Amino acid sequence: MKLFRRQGYTPRTHICLPIAEVSVDAFLPLGLGGFVGILSGMFGVGGGFLMTPLLFFIGIPPAVAVATEASQIVASSFSGALAHLKRRTVDLKMGVVLLAGTGNAAL
Repeated sequence: MKLFRRQGYTPRTHICLPIAEVSVDAFLPLGLGGFVGILSGMFGVGGGFLMTPLLFFIGIPPAVAVATEASQIVASSFSGALAHLKRRTVDLKMGVVLLAGTGNAAL
């Protein structure tokens, strides 16, 4: 086993994130996601406010971390909405009114 790594060498467990222009250990984002998922499940809060700073700490640029979390939040919100639709616990009229108000405010 070599104590020093060659320049340009990346271990097999590293993944290249081309948009962020960094290489990280593949188990690090998986571990962070699991940790944040457990905390958000225990406290009943969204994980975006936890995950974004953690991505900063592992070297992901802020703009990439925020955009990545935004897409993750959309995906988890959509899956949650589908689960509630299946249980018939979604008030669709109220959802349409809130969506219309949000759309107008965004313009």
